[in-house]
Amino acid sequence: SGSMADPLIGKESKIDWVKATSKKFINDRTNDLIGLIGFARGAKLISPLTNDREELLKRLDTISVIQNEEENGTAIGYAIFKAVNILVSTQYFAERLKDKREPAYDIKNHVIIVLTDGLQSPNPLDRDNPFRFMRPEEAIHFAEQNGIRVYFVGITQSKDEKSFLEQTKKLQEAVLRTNGGFFLATKSIPLDQIYAKIDQLEKKEMVVTEKSVSGTSLVPLCLILGLISLFTAVTIETLLARTFP
Repeated sequence: SGSMADPLIGKESKIDWVKATSKKFINDRTNDLIGLIGFARGAKLISPLTNDREELLKRLDTISVIQNEEENGTAIGYAIFKAVNILVSTQYFAERLKDKREPAYDIKNHVIIVLTDGLQSPNPLDRDNPFRFMRPEEAIHFAEQNGIRVYFVGITQSKDEKSFLEQTKKLQEAVLRTNGGFFLATKSIPLDQIYAKIDQLEKKEMVVTEKSVSGTSLVPLCLILGLISLFTAVTIETLLARTFP
């Protein structure tokens, strides 16, 4: 949305700050498929899930704030809903290819990282559109039903942290039910620290999953993360291990 052009640290805009930090995060995900969705009034697929880091970074650079006021808005629910559908379809086709003994992806985890500097605020012109007016909690529940963790990152000024947290209590609860996390990115809590935390949590989850598959007895773990996270282009990180025939 247009507010992502506002500065957060010094003269650097929020969107430039997010893009610069996200580039390193993307480059570090060498074994993952990553896709990008940009959202304002609508939700647009910027990049499908891919291992091609060079192409992914090029497409990340194309994301810009809305210039036409008619296209403004913050359709968070719709963006998450679209991301879930992409991940679910990827899982479906990966399993079909494996059944046919064709090159496929062995999917270990699905993750959605949502980055936004605002709350759900659909464009009033879309009031009759059930997708663009979909509540984030409803879309997150859809992710939960499909075993997809959601990490929500809210980009905000430090002085607005308390207000942001108070207005997102239901959203925080929905995110935690996916075993994901809720974060706030501010001048004092940089985005790279949040990405590092998400990376740490996902690696821990991968280890737990592998031990469970091997037959080791484990006490059921419930990750309850009362943290904070966001991205004006919904970064969809699908943690995958690539397999070849």
